[in-house]
Amino acid sequence: MIYVGIDPGQGGGIAWISPEGNTEAAKFTEQSIIRDLFAIITTHCTPSRIVLEHVHAMPKQGVSSTFKFGANYGWWKGFLTAWGRTWQDVEPRVWQRHLGCLTKGDKNITKAFATKLVAESGSSVTVIHAVADAICLAEYARQTAAGS
Repeated sequence: MIYVGIDPGQGGGIAWISPEGNTEAAKFTEQSIIRDLFAIITTHCTPSRIVLEHVHAMPKQGVSSTFKFGANYGWWKGFLTAWGRTWQDVEPRVWQRHLGCLTKGDKNITKAFATKLVAESGSSVTVIHAVADAICLAEYARQTAAGS
């Protein structure tokens, strides 16, 4: 079993957590690493749950950044569809509330949560802003897997 979290933002990434808490993560811009992660995941097991952060345009967000945000979201949906996997779209407020780390726009809150999670698991992943939300999404997937 593996739990996958995907933050489709331009500065986002992907992370997976095993039931034992082992964590791996990659930034979205590292598409070759993402391919390698998916190869590892599919070679060793089938993800039991994939969570994709459901993104949408935000007030005062520019047209160009909104387009890029939506394009990345579509890229992930296409990638998962081509890979033949199902996933759950989850809005940020839903997973943040569940994990007790509502950010209200402060990315340091999810980075701190992800850093603590990784430290407790003994994983060697370096938590940066680009993968923090993905790690949190993977943890949300792990915690809510029984109810899916």
